[in-house]
Amino acid sequence: MELLRSFVVAALVAAAVGCGGPRLPALADGQPASYREHLEPLVLRRCRSCHTAEDPEAGLVLEAGRGWEALVGLRSVQVPAMRLVDPGRLASSYLWLKLDHTAAFGDGMPRTVFGAKRLPDAELERFRRWIEDGARP
Repeated sequence: MELLRSFVVAALVAAAVGCGGPRLPALADGQPASYREHLEPLVLRRCRSCHTAEDPEAGLVLEAGRGWEALVGLRSVQVPAMRLVDPGRLASSYLWLKLDHTAAFGDGMPRTVFGAKRLPDAELERFRRWIEDGARP
């Protein structure tokens, strides 16, 4: 019985670790990041729950096929003097400041029921590279 219990616990732990969603496409050093290939899977996993077409937070819809147009070059609702994503300019991209939890206005992103939670470094790096690479579609 103890062996069975250990097996069940190990199986549950393995399942929980694998629940982070599908793996992100590889992004090799020197390879320019694109929204569709490298970022959209991450956005759909981390952002879509609050940014749906039915009830989008801050009017921002990040559903499949709609995120790039909703982010790149458009003004922030919270800070209209800033663009959500200013291609090639990390410090002037409001999205980056929200993700990096350094925005002067509002909470960091993503939000949870317990408040703002910082993304893992590897995911932040993906957003950083995409913006610095020119926020390509």
